[in-house]
Amino acid sequence: MLTFIKIIAGVLLLTTGRKLVWLVIGLAGFVVGMAAAQSFLDDPSIWMILGSGLVGSFLCTFLLKVVKSLTLGLTGLLLGAYLINGLLNMLKLELGVLNWVFILMGGALCAFLMLSAFELTLKLITSFAGAMLITQLIPQSFAYTHILFIALVILGVIIQSRKRHPAKE
Repeated sequence: MLTFIKIIAGVLLLTTGRKLVWLVIGLAGFVVGMAAAQSFLDDPSIWMILGSGLVGSFLCTFLLKVVKSLTLGLTGLLLGAYLINGLLNMLKLELGVLNWVFILMGGALCAFLMLSAFELTLKLITSFAGAMLITQLIPQSFAYTHILFIALVILGVIIQSRKRHPAKE
């Protein structure tokens, strides 16, 4: 069930991130909440993981309503940190304390980008996050995970960049 939820969240982030800002903010909180539960709790139940995701989702969407700029920066920080952590794991880089330095730098960079170039950054970050969620579900033995990840990011940016024009009559 958790795999199915991650696939759905990944596909939604990958394809509709720019258009559904509220959903993206909620999904970002959900993904980070689930990841936090899996990282910080010893053998959490599916309900604890989903509950943590819902709490994260609620907090991010509530913050967006109350403090939009802070929330966009925080969402950029969280997704950036999540992406860098995922990339370090995908590349099997174990740098000790430097992992945290890279994770925080990636988070800070994404927070800055989210605040300064919102549209473009939202497309990129949500495409990366969606691709990361999907490729993390693929077994480590699959040799082309990196290529699939890059292809999914490109696909996500292309899908989100398409302009939809209403039909002219």
